[in-house]
Amino acid sequence: MFLKKNAPLLVCLIFSSIFGSISQAEYRAFLLKISGGGAKPEAAVTGSPPATSLKPTNPTESPTTTDFRLVKSNLDEEQYPYYYPLAPGETISELETWMCRGRTGGFQEICENPNTPRAPASQEATPVK
Repeated sequence: MFLKKNAPLLVCLIFSSIFGSISQAEYRAFLLKISGGGAKPEAAVTGSPPATSLKPTNPTESPTTTDFRLVKSNLDEEQYPYYYPLAPGETISELETWMCRGRTGGFQEICENPNTPRAPASQEATPVK
């Protein structure tokens, strides 16, 4: 009687114990380009760590049209402005995307893009003390 009544529950428990142990967590990471507006990034206003900034490569262009910053995030270009509002006139676009394996808890940093070539260890920047 007990098995007939609870057979679907037992089947679910067996499958979840078998397949649950072999499943892997993963999430998508994005490299976003935020440009325009002529305003300082919100990081400078809120006191949060600044996003990666790059200087314009063409010195003949106007600084207000070539200023941009790169942000590595797990939010895409549609979600990001809802969590981190952009300054008036700023635009956002997705440059790259890749998959990160593993758990996302504990405020872990977003994984590096596996398709980006890494600099040799001798050329990597060392922190200044």
